Amino acid sequence: MDTLQTRLQELEAERDQLAAEKAARDRADAVTAVVRRFHYISEGIVQALPEDLPADRVEAVAAAINQAMHAAVNPPGIGRGGLTPYEERRATWDGLFRSAL
Repeated sequence: MDTLQTRLQELEAERDQLAAEKAARDRADAVTAVVRRFHYISEGIVQALPEDLPADRVEAVAAAINQAMHAAVNPPGIGRGGLTPYEERRATWDGLFRSAL
């Protein structure tokens, strides 16, 4: 009976070790996929995220960072939204109040 209990503990320890190895491989695969998919995301950024963060949350964070970096690198300018150059300038309080109405 004692040998069965010992063998059972060994098998449980081996199962836990295999599960940890699989989780590490899955995390590495998720990191590789996220880095490959998003232009502004590096492996270091993804590795800095918490280890227990689910893969879908890692992708959501990477997408948000990627979008913010894209907006910072490519600010809106003429022809890309924002104010048009021929629009009346509202640098006075009166103009700001009128534009808010």
